[in-house]
This record gives sequence, structure tokens and C-alpha cells, in this order.
Amino acid sequence: MERTLITLCCLIIMAVSCQKTDDIRPIIPIAPPDTDTIVPSDPVPALFSVSDTQQVRFSPGNLQYVEGHWRFAEHQTDFLGTFDLNHCDLFGWPAANTNWGVDSTKDNWMHYDGDFMDWGTNPALIADLGNGWRTLSADEWDYLLNRRQVNGSAGEGNSWIAARINGQYGLIIYPDRFTRQTSTLGTIPDSCVFLPAPGSRLGNQLYYVGNEYGFYRSSTPSDIRWYANYISFYQSTSTTHLQITSGDREAGLSVRLVRDF
Repeated sequence: MERTLITLCCLIIMAVSCQKTDDIRPIIPIAPPDTDTIVPSDPVPALFSVSDTQQVRFSPGNLQYVEGHWRFAEHQTDFLGTFDLNHCDLFGWPAANTNWGVDSTKDNWMHYDGDFMDWGTNPALIADLGNGWRTLSADEWDYLLNRRQVNGSAGEGNSWIAARINGQYGLIIYPDRFTRQTSTLGTIPDSCVFLPAPGSRLGNQLYYVGNEYGFYRSSTPSDIRWYANYISFYQSTSTTHLQITSGDREAGLSVRLVRDF
């Protein structure tokens, strides 16, 4: 019980530490997915550097587990907005006994103890989505968002920007080779990646669904045994707060896979 309270407090404190109460927008209900929908599995074609020597292509949407199968969201803006053991896109740390993070256990950190098992190595996911997918490390996320240069400059406004697409908040990430273009307001520019902000999960409870909070898993454990590193972003009225941080492994976070080029 004490661990549960600590975990919940960590999520809330991290998310609201730099916001005003009246900045929080109401939860936007998301319809449950149509399990018969055919969803894409080919990566976004553009290339994104995640180190000085490695480029990747991103999956076409966030990872989802629906009715016993693995899939990517149909559109880059999509997320489920609901959770049960058959409908999940907010994943805990994928240790050996957590069913690849599709798990509602929230009050026993030892349940999530163990080495990271990348979703891309899961035979069931390979059967559904093909081989070669993997999760970025914390350092790769940091390189992509903070150190990679696009047109000679790095960081916010250069390699990524905050955006609201179809009513959903998130980050637009520019590819390595990107020509500034005049785009329709509220659309994702060609060849770019969009990370929506689905919020987070603790056990069966979802937090900040459809608001400005995004949390994405990395493959990197923390120096603290029951923590893991991830990226988080929060959008206030005029400022985007992005950081590589760490928190409880049992928290359910978004997953966006890549393929090495």
C-alpha cells in the first residue's frame, strides 16, 4: 500500500510540478478500438538519427495490445484511452513475469524486478508485426530530441515542436532531412513523427487521458532498482516541458518502437 501511494504521488508530482490548476483540460473520452480494423505495420519512411552512427525509422503509431494481438495505432494521433488486460497501450516495465507490461499489478515493485525484455523480441509481436522492432534507450531519446541537429540546430523548434493535432496534444519530431513547409494548421507535416500525449496508468486507473501529458518508455533501467528511465513531456499554455527522467516500473507508459536503418 505504501509503494502504491509513493508511485501515485511520483506520477502526480512529476506531472503537475510546473503547471497551474486551471491549465488542466477535461478528459477526452476515446472510443474503444474496432478489433477488425486493418492497421499499418510499415515504418514511417523518413530517417531519424539516435546517435552519431545510427539512424532509425519509427513505427506508424504507438504500440497496442488488443484482443490477444499486437498492433500499431491506426493513426499517429490515436491511443486507446481505456485499459483492461485485453486492451492496453500503456505498458509497465516488461520484466519476465509481467506479460510484456500488460499487467495491472501496482503495489509490489518486485513484480517488475528483472532485466528489460524488449517488445521487439516477443515472438507473438514478431508474428503480428514482423521482425526488427526495438525500443530506444534513454540516451537515444536524448540524442534524438536534444542533441540531434536538423538544418544546423538542435532542440525545441528545430528537431521537434509541440503541437495539437485533431484535438490531441503531443510532439512533432522532424526527420534528419526536413525542409520547412507551409502545412495546414493541425496536421502532421509529411515525413514527420507525432508522439501523442495519452497520459499514464497505475494498475487499472488511467491519469491525464487526452490532456497534455506524455510518457514514453525507454529500454534503460535506472540506478534505483525499482525505477526505469523514460521521456516525459507536459504542455502548459505557452511552454513545453520535456525531460529524460526515471520513475516506478509499475507505471503504465506509452511505447513507440523503431527499426534500425
